Amino acid sequence: MLLLIRNLDRGIMDRLRRRAVRQGRNMEKGARNILRDAMKPVGARPPGLGQAIAGLFAGGGLAEDKAELHGATIEPLDFDAIR
Repeated sequence: MLLLIRNLDRGIMDRLRRRAVRQGRNMEKGARNILRDAMKPVGARPPGLGQAIAGLFAGGGLAEDKAELHGATIEPLDFDAIR
């Protein structure tokens, strides 16, 4: 599909070009991303920081039982003892 935009302000073109360079894209791809983001449903939000961090570690964890962890107890930290 082709979209032609005529009489675009020179300042907008320059800003679009600089933005594309900063993001390592060409102007066409940068414009597509801007339009796609602008057309997202109202109220759609990108994942928050916590979701992004959790996504980095999704599927991680222990692949097998660790013998050294059997019988280990976890004691809560005593903040009053820290000085």
